[in-house]
Amino acid sequence: SKTELAALIHLCNGTLLNTLPIATPNDPSILTIVLCDKLLPFESSNQQRLLERSRANGVNYLSPEWVLESIVQFSLQPFDHYEEKF
Repeated sequence: SKTELAALIHLCNGTLLNTLPIATPNDPSILTIVLCDKLLPFESSNQQRLLERSRANGVNYLSPEWVLESIVQFSLQPFDHYEEKF
Protein backbone atom coordinates (compact mmCIF):
# COMPACT_ATOMS: atom_id res chain seq x y z
CA SER A 1 0.00 0.00 0.00
CA LYS A 2 1.00 3.64 -0.28
CA THR A 3 1.35 3.90 3.51
CA GLU A 4 3.61 0.85 3.69
CA LEU A 5 5.75 2.10 0.82
CA ALA A 6 6.11 5.49 2.56
CA ALA A 7 7.19 3.70 5.76
CA LEU A 8 9.85 1.76 3.83
CA ILE A 9 11.15 4.96 2.28
CA HIS A 10 11.40 6.58 5.73
CA LEU A 11 13.17 3.52 7.15
CA CYS A 12 15.76 3.80 4.37
CA ASN A 13 16.36 7.48 5.26
CA GLY A 14 14.34 8.78 2.31
CA THR A 15 12.22 11.90 2.43
CA LEU A 16 8.71 12.28 1.04
CA LEU A 17 7.89 15.58 -0.66
CA ASN A 18 4.42 17.13 -0.81
CA THR A 19 4.97 19.01 -4.07
CA LEU A 20 6.44 18.16 -7.44
CA PRO A 21 10.04 19.37 -7.55
CA ILE A 22 11.05 21.42 -10.58
CA ALA A 23 14.77 21.00 -9.98
CA THR A 24 17.01 18.77 -7.95
CA PRO A 25 19.43 19.85 -5.22
CA ASN A 26 23.02 20.62 -6.24
CA ASP A 27 24.19 17.73 -4.05
CA PRO A 28 24.80 14.73 -6.37
CA SER A 29 24.21 12.31 -3.48
CA ILE A 30 20.54 13.38 -3.32
CA LEU A 31 18.17 11.72 -5.80
CA THR A 32 14.78 13.16 -6.62
CA ILE A 33 12.36 10.43 -7.62
CA VAL A 34 8.64 10.59 -8.28
CA LEU A 35 6.98 7.22 -7.82
CA CYS A 36 4.05 6.64 -10.14
CA ASP A 37 2.17 3.67 -11.51
CA LYS A 38 1.86 5.20 -14.96
CA LEU A 39 1.95 8.57 -16.63
CA LEU A 40 -1.32 9.64 -18.19
CA PRO A 41 -1.76 11.97 -21.16
CA PHE A 42 -1.53 15.61 -20.19
CA GLU A 43 -4.57 17.85 -19.89
CA SER A 44 -2.55 20.88 -21.01
CA SER A 45 0.73 21.82 -22.64
CA ASN A 46 1.74 23.44 -19.31
CA GLN A 47 1.69 20.02 -17.63
CA GLN A 48 3.86 18.53 -20.35
CA ARG A 49 6.36 21.40 -20.12
CA LEU A 50 6.51 20.96 -16.35
CA LEU A 51 7.32 17.25 -16.73
CA GLU A 52 9.95 17.91 -19.40
CA ARG A 53 11.55 20.69 -17.35
CA SER A 54 11.67 18.58 -14.19
CA ARG A 55 13.19 15.63 -16.10
CA ALA A 56 15.79 17.91 -17.65
CA ASN A 57 16.67 19.06 -14.12
CA GLY A 58 17.22 15.54 -12.83
CA VAL A 59 13.83 14.45 -11.51
CA ASN A 60 13.22 10.75 -12.23
CA TYR A 61 9.75 9.22 -12.68
CA LEU A 62 9.90 5.58 -11.62
CA SER A 63 7.53 2.78 -10.76
CA PRO A 64 7.20 1.83 -7.07
CA GLU A 65 8.88 -1.49 -7.86
CA TRP A 66 12.17 0.42 -8.12
CA VAL A 67 12.10 1.12 -4.36
CA LEU A 68 11.27 -2.46 -3.48
CA GLU A 69 13.89 -3.95 -5.79
CA SER A 70 16.55 -1.51 -4.57
CA ILE A 71 15.84 -2.51 -0.96
CA VAL A 72 15.90 -6.24 -1.77
CA GLN A 73 19.16 -5.92 -3.74
CA PHE A 74 20.77 -3.57 -1.15
CA SER A 75 21.70 -1.15 -3.96
CA LEU A 76 20.02 1.41 -6.17
CA GLN A 77 18.73 -0.27 -9.30
CA PRO A 78 19.18 1.24 -12.77
CA PHE A 79 16.48 3.77 -13.55
CA ASP A 80 15.98 2.66 -17.15
CA HIS A 81 14.26 -0.59 -16.13
CA TYR A 82 11.71 1.24 -13.97
CA GLU A 83 11.27 4.60 -15.70
CA GLU A 84 7.68 5.53 -16.48
CA LYS A 85 6.98 6.55 -20.07
CA PHE A 86 3.93 7.21 -22.19
